Amino acid sequence: MLGNPLTDALILQYRKDGRIRISPFDDGQLDPCAYTLTPDEFAFEDLSASDEPMPRRWSLKRDGDRPFPAHEYAVVAVVEQVVLGDGMMGLFVPQSELIEAGFSLTCGKLDPGYGEGGEQIRFGIQNARSRENLFRTDMSLAHLLFFDVSGSPTLRVELDDREKRLWRRRLRENLLADAEDDEGLRDLVSGSHQGNFE
Repeated sequence: MLGNPLTDALILQYRKDGRIRISPFDDGQLDPCAYTLTPDEFAFEDLSASDEPMPRRWSLKRDGDRPFPAHEYAVVAVVEQVVLGDGMMGLFVPQSELIEAGFSLTCGKLDPGYGEGGEQIRFGIQNARSRENLFRTDMSLAHLLFFDVSGSPTLRVELDDREKRLWRRRLRENLLADAEDDEGLRDLVSGSHQGNFE
């Protein structure tokens, strides 16, 4: 079973054993081989060009459905806090509902030990359509698949100085430059893992 995705029953068992922590946890968000993540707060890179600009921060719970102008991009944090134990990793699969609605999702993976420093899962989301699109409060973002890789041979990978410089430059050029006057966006972008790249 090593390296295979965990089924819903195994996710529950690993959660009971403390190898996976999800808070808040809802049994109704378990799929046969994944846990569905819930969008929480959006931070927008640019203000809308419309006559009535949207706030740079938008909470679905507080503010309701959010119209996305054509091609608008945001960083979105999820409600759930996830912590992975040793030998556990996670991969994301965008919710098919997003594909049908015309939103694209940028996502990555979670390495063993993720979340122990309080990191918050974030995605990039963009309206892929050439017209306004509505992100509704009842929409989900992504499925989180869990893999047990304990016992599988792995090599420790660390960023070298060059990669750290590239990471800092990318953050500065892409989002942090626009976030200097927006503490909320800066917090969402930098996260607690930012110290690893200083």
